[in-house]
Amino acid sequence: MRSPSSTGEISRRLRISNPSASKHLGVLRRSGLVATERRNNLTVHRLTHLGEAVLGRQD
Repeated sequence: MRSPSSTGEISRRLRISNPSASKHLGVLRRSGLVATERRNNLTVHRLTHLGEAVLGRQD
């Protein structure tokens, strides 16, 4: 399974703004592809089993 990442980490990796990353992650969350949880002062996102299945295995 791929590593959970914060919104900031995802926005930096994709070179997009935090608000844009947050909006995209919201769409993925509502689609059941990403799960989100709060850890201290961070919002952390991870792929769900469905998200993993859609992307396929990462070797």
